[in-house]
Amino acid sequence: MTDAAIISTGAGVLSWVFLMQPYAEDLTLPLLERVISLSYPLMDLLLLAVAARLLISPGRRAPAYHLLGASLLLLLVTDAVYAALELADIYEGGHPVDAGYLISYVLLGAAALHPSMPILSEMGPSQETKLTMWRLSLLAVASLAAPAVLAIQTARGEPIEVPVVVGGTVVLFLLVLLRLAGFIRKYGRAVARERILRRAGATLVGALDREAIHAAALEAALMILKDKPHSRAYFATAASEYLVVEAAAGEMTSTRAAGAGAVRVSLRQLADPDYTALLEMRPVELLGPSAATVGKDLDGPEGTEPGAVFMCPLAGGEGTASAPNALGAIGGVILAVSSSRLSEERKETFETLGAQVSLALESIALAENSHNRRSEARFRSLVQNASDIIAVLEANGVVRYVSPAVEPIMGHRPEEMAGQSVFDYLHPGDAGWMKSLFAQRLEVPGVGPRVEFRCRRADGSWRYIEASFNNRVEDSDVRGFVLNCRDTTERKALEKQLAHQAFHDPLTNLPNRALFMNRLEHALMRAVRGENAVAVLFTDLDNFKLINDSLSHEVGDQLLVAVAERIQGCLRPGDTVARFGGDKFSILLEDVAEVEGASDVATRVGRGRCRRPSPWGAPWGPGRSLLPRAPESP
Repeated sequence: MTDAAIISTGAGVLSWVFLMQPYAEDLTLPLLERVISLSYPLMDLLLLAVAARLLISPGRRAPAYHLLGASLLLLLVTDAVYAALELADIYEGGHPVDAGYLISYVLLGAAALHPSMPILSEMGPSQETKLTMWRLSLLAVASLAAPAVLAIQTARGEPIEVPVVVGGTVVLFLLVLLRLAGFIRKYGRAVARERILRRAGATLVGALDREAIHAAALEAALMILKDKPHSRAYFATAASEYLVVEAAAGEMTSTRAAGAGAVRVSLRQLADPDYTALLEMRPVELLGPSAATVGKDLDGPEGTEPGAVFMCPLAGGEGTASAPNALGAIGGVILAVSSSRLSEERKETFETLGAQVSLALESIALAENSHNRRSEARFRSLVQNASDIIAVLEANGVVRYVSPAVEPIMGHRPEEMAGQSVFDYLHPGDAGWMKSLFAQRLEVPGVGPRVEFRCRRADGSWRYIEASFNNRVEDSDVRGFVLNCRDTTERKALEKQLAHQAFHDPLTNLPNRALFMNRLEHALMRAVRGENAVAVLFTDLDNFKLINDSLSHEVGDQLLVAVAERIQGCLRPGDTVARFGGDKFSILLEDVAEVEGASDVATRVGRGRCRRPSPWGAPWGPGRSLLPRAPESP
């Protein structure tokens, strides 16, 4: 507006001195004729102000705009030429200057009838007035109008119109000062925006996580909206076709907005041009009903209806396989809500802030990716070099992955087992209950109890494997069972050996006192339920100490082993002989029908007339001896 006033004032000084003043001072003309002659230049000045405002203001340049501008300029030029001809008293009807009027009116009609004419009446986006070279030249020429009048009148030897020149100069000077004040205010706002962005940039550089970035972005957004009443800012991330508010700040109008987190804004409710602009990573300003709809999603129905909602998209959208991001490259949006529309300066500031936030988020994402890659590499190294077998199985037991530790333990290469069913490697006695366990663990997520089963090696032998199940079927990164297995074959053998040593004599390999007493207890319980009795015999070796002392303990040990074998040869497979220590032995006879049978065994053991009964030897029975008879001579 100030620029149009400067142009109109400069043209007004020229028009008054050279066009209007001669008519005003010509007293020979009738009053009505003088008024009409003066009204043409005055209306031209008004028309010039409108044309200047239209031509130098920013906005869309539709075809109707150009037609209208050409019509106004041609009309002004034609009026100026007509006025000059009238002053020179050389104008006559049908003069070629009349063609200018005709062409001007034709252009005006063409502009009115052109389809793009309605665009001129629509409110376009607020744009910053830029001081281009041609605009600066036009303003300079208009500002020099008063000195130009002074120079022309001096050169022509005419009397100088001091009041007009001085008045025009003063008005132009004041308008230029007003324009300069606007530049100073604009510069001050630019400095303030730069300070805000510099402070936000420093904070974003030092941010260590996304929450700190959100806080810094919202703080900067509120500073940009500082003088806007009821202003507030939101940081939202893109999820499918929604914006999920992660953080909010400002003059909250409801507890819903202050809590954030669960607030979602559907982008499908936006107009198609706005939605398309967001997809193209261009900022969007919503006004009227669109702003009210988004404001209701942000603040709830009880919130204050916003006048404008500015949405600044942020780069970094990737989405996931389970929830792809329908918004393409959009990673988030900064939403600025205010009572009125934002100026272009504020929009540019928000765009710059959005670029800084996008870089900060990208830096955090790169740091996280780098950390994840290092963690994955470290984890992969641990898995590859772990002594335990780590396997990932499908829900049906098919091997998807197995660590290299399976080769030294089971003899199978990992690539050979991949795609095979794990049940094919299990012992037939374990495969059934393992399938049932799989079915049970499929319904229960998390870590299950440890189990032990037998697994076939590549050479056909069987190994005991202890495994822990971890149901990660619902985990999108795993989608299967994770088994941590270790070979327990040696431990099982050692346990068996220890159990044998705990209940057997290490020298004769006979049961010891603990195992003998256990078998005696069970035999007595069976005897109570049955008809046969149980007999227990005790024996030792005479002069055994003399053998140890005279022939050495080694010979004594050999004698004890020989005696143990001899006694075992006198008993049935179901009977038990145990060494109680030293040279003492105990014999447990089960299912003894008569006492004489036990006495016969004691006699034969004492005389040393025993032999190992054959597996198919005659059993004890009624009417027969409890033990097979020994020969009369050894």
